[in-house]
Amino acid sequence: MTFKEILAWAKYLTTINYPVYIWQLIEQLFTGRMTIREIIPGLYQSSKFNPKDFSTLRRLNITAIIDLQGEPDALPKVVPPELFYYWPIHDDNYLPPLKELDAAAQWGVDRIMENRKLLVHCTAGHNRSGLVNGVIMNKLGFSGERASAIIRNKMPGSLANPVFREYVENLK
Repeated sequence: MTFKEILAWAKYLTTINYPVYIWQLIEQLFTGRMTIREIIPGLYQSSKFNPKDFSTLRRLNITAIIDLQGEPDALPKVVPPELFYYWPIHDDNYLPPLKELDAAAQWGVDRIMENRKLLVHCTAGHNRSGLVNGVIMNKLGFSGERASAIIRNKMPGSLANPVFREYVENLK
C-alpha cells in the first residue's frame, strides 16, 4: 500500500459515524438479517441477503435488484428474472470494467424511471453497492461528491474502498 493510499484510508476513517456503523455490524451479527437503508427515494443499499429478509423486501416493495455478490443468492425468488441483474464484482484496489459498471448503473436508472424500488446489494453493503449506487445517483443528476456524501451518511462504512470512493466523488 502506498503512502497516498494510507493517507486516503486515514482521511476516510475520520468520516465514519462509528456508533452507527458498529451498531449495524452487531445487528447483522446477532440477527443474521441484512442491513438495508434507503439512500434516496426508491434506491436502497444493503448487505448480504438472508432468507429471513423476504418479508422486509416485500414490506419495502422492492421490485428490482442488482446483486453484486460473488455467488447468486435466493433474491431472484423475490422479483421476476427480468428485474434481477446479477453482476458479481470484487471489492479490490481497482475498478471493475467501466463499460459494465455503466451498463449496470443504467439498468438501475431504467428501473427507477419505471417507478420501481431498486435494491443494490453486496456482501457487506458498503463498497460495491456504494460504487454502483454512486454511479446511479450521478446518472440521476447528483454530483459525485454529493452522491458519495449521501451514501456514506445513510450507510456508514460505505465507500471505504478509496478507489471506489475517488471514482464516485470525481463524477461530474
